[in-house]
Amino acid sequence: MVRSISMFALGAGLIIAGSRVLVTSGQSVAAALGIPSAIIGFSVVAIGTSLPELVTGVSAARKGVPDLSLGNIIGANVLNLFLIVGVSGTIQPLELDLFTQWYAFPWMAVFFGTLIFLVRRNGYVGRRAGLGLLGLYLAYLLGLVTLPALGLAN
Repeated sequence: MVRSISMFALGAGLIIAGSRVLVTSGQSVAAALGIPSAIIGFSVVAIGTSLPELVTGVSAARKGVPDLSLGNIIGANVLNLFLIVGVSGTIQPLELDLFTQWYAFPWMAVFFGTLIFLVRRNGYVGRRAGLGLLGLYLAYLLGLVTLPALGLAN
């Protein structure tokens, strides 16, 4: 029991330290590139924080447990949207700039709507649907790269 508690405490400490490094580095990268920190948050930081869900999802899918994979992905996103935003907003008001409101939110609706449509229609997300979702994500990332270059991200 002592070993388990110690490992848990070590893991929690590493997560706290890692999150501080991730946020500080994300801000530094954004400043160095001269782009809004939200762009780094929507891309690099988001990918970094989503890697555990990716690994879990792929592992569950490969082991023939797709319900666990999809449940983990949906559960993590619901947790992020409501618990994390709720706690963060309670500590410090979260101000959403126009780019977030007009770019990120519509894309979030497209992603959720597409996923709901696919799962309700087919009961699963197959290879073609997965490729379609990856294509949507690439279009989203393309917008993140091109809009700031056009001066439309602020």
